[in-house]
Amino acid sequence: MPPGEPEPPERRDPDRHPSIGDFVDELKRRRVVRAAIIYAVALFGVLQVAEIVVPALNLPAALMTGIVVVGALGFPLAIALAWAVDVTPRGLERTRSTPRADEAGRSPARPTLLRSALLLGVAVVVVAGSIWWATRSADARDAGSPADIRSLAVLPLANLMGDESNRPFVDGMQDILIGELSRIDGLAVISQRSVIRYRDSDLPIGTIANELGVDALIEGSVFRQDDAVRVSARLIRAEPETDLWNHTYEGRLSEAMTLQSRVARAVAGEIQIALSDETAAHMARSETVDPEAMDAYLLGRELWKSRDPNRLGRALEQLEKAVAIDSTFALGWAGVADGYVMGAGYQALSIPRDEAVDRALAAIDRAWQLDPGLMEAHAARGALLLYLQQDFRGAVDELSRVVELSPSHAQAYDWLGDALWGLKRREEALNAYGAATRLDPLSPLMHRDYARAFAAIGRCDRAESEAKRALELDPNHFFALDILRICALRSGRDEEALEYDARSLEASGNPDLADQLRDAYREGGMRAVHLAAAGQFVDGGLQVLGALRFGEAGEADSAFAALDRALELRDSLLFLVPQASAFETLHGDPRWTRFLRRLDELGRGPS
Repeated sequence: MPPGEPEPPERRDPDRHPSIGDFVDELKRRRVVRAAIIYAVALFGVLQVAEIVVPALNLPAALMTGIVVVGALGFPLAIALAWAVDVTPRGLERTRSTPRADEAGRSPARPTLLRSALLLGVAVVVVAGSIWWATRSADARDAGSPADIRSLAVLPLANLMGDESNRPFVDGMQDILIGELSRIDGLAVISQRSVIRYRDSDLPIGTIANELGVDALIEGSVFRQDDAVRVSARLIRAEPETDLWNHTYEGRLSEAMTLQSRVARAVAGEIQIALSDETAAHMARSETVDPEAMDAYLLGRELWKSRDPNRLGRALEQLEKAVAIDSTFALGWAGVADGYVMGAGYQALSIPRDEAVDRALAAIDRAWQLDPGLMEAHAARGALLLYLQQDFRGAVDELSRVVELSPSHAQAYDWLGDALWGLKRREEALNAYGAATRLDPLSPLMHRDYARAFAAIGRCDRAESEAKRALELDPNHFFALDILRICALRSGRDEEALEYDARSLEASGNPDLADQLRDAYREGGMRAVHLAAAGQFVDGGLQVLGALRFGEAGEADSAFAALDRALELRDSLLFLVPQASAFETLHGDPRWTRFLRRLDELGRGPS
């Protein structure tokens, strides 16, 4: 061979079958291994970025699964492309399988069998992956997509600290999360009162969801240590039971409320509900609260929810402590307002009612200075106008704003029902009471108020059903027993009505008064019972209840005297009077018209 000439290619036996070595040499020449490594590194980088971006942007968790599946299916395709083409300075070129020809002009052997096997393998992977993905999508459609979820409940969060002294904080975190989720339009969220009974429950997910009437549940936990807090949440479809999403959020203790907003945003993204601009802006805010102030606020709220006159004073102390520690805590100021409103309404405060009203209004103004339009401040003002100032129109405006901002606010719907009732807007009131019952299905208070409205319009079938449901939830519920008394009385079941009357007094801790009613019945029938009960209520400062019983007894003078006294004291139950059936016999009396005019003027006074 002359010097300088290239060495001819190695001659091969055309009949020789390609060996494993030939295949390995071919892989190296075609740079397939290099392509596989580059693809794997790129896919790993994409997955790392997606793991950060998907939760941060509240994108559906299924997107992560899709990226993994597509990446896995793309790997054999990348190998096939590396086999078929090569990257050169001139661009993409088809890779030649072997040198063109030997000196004799014969084409060398090609590993056609191996190439065919590889391409067949790639095809099998792609087809199998497509079938798997289609099957998975069909199963998901059969099971229902996350977008089908339109109602959920947040179960009591697990206390990972173990110390029961942290229970108000853990329950408060649950309540705040419920409040954040309640702002999402198109999603019905069950009130905390109805879910708290499932703490430590071993009932199956499906059973709990069925009892609450929801599509999905959220389970979670709270852990706090020093200045750190961790909140974990898991979204579970009820039927079929399927884990849809879970995530853990960590931050400083002062950021606990912001963490709950992040959970709510993530849930909205997972179930594909678009947030209104107002709700999105609210959930995107970053709020910090002094941890000691937060603890005082959550304890105060827990005491406030009890509606126990013996605990409302302590509730107000804790709420005022919260804003004394952190004067920029807007939600704390709304809590202070609620403390004064409820404390005055239940006659649990040592200060005059007018002073309680002034302090509540000042707290509301302070809350709005810190957070203009704060929904909780609207709720506090609505309750104040309704129960302490009898401004039913103003209350309807405020409470309508609350349910606009928070469509799953069960308490606001209930209060709105009372305000509409005071304005004789019956159908609207019934709708509001019905909404409150659906959003708080295990609350005796909601069923009681719904029952009371039905009883007032003569629909005792529904009234008795709702009142009995309230008693199932609270066997000693005074007002539920009184509603059953009214319906029994209308049906001529006097002795049954008497027993409901006596039971209501026994339930409220007055067994001696219950015995007095039984004695009065034996001596003078139901009229004597009404008069005896009316005297007890009036003497106890419950003027509206006393007037109602005087009305049932046909004692117009005594009834009007009690109503006048109720106006003077601004009795929190005055909203019941305009539509109460007990006063139907008084409607022809001129004093009735004068009373309604004075009630209307009372509500139009300065607020």
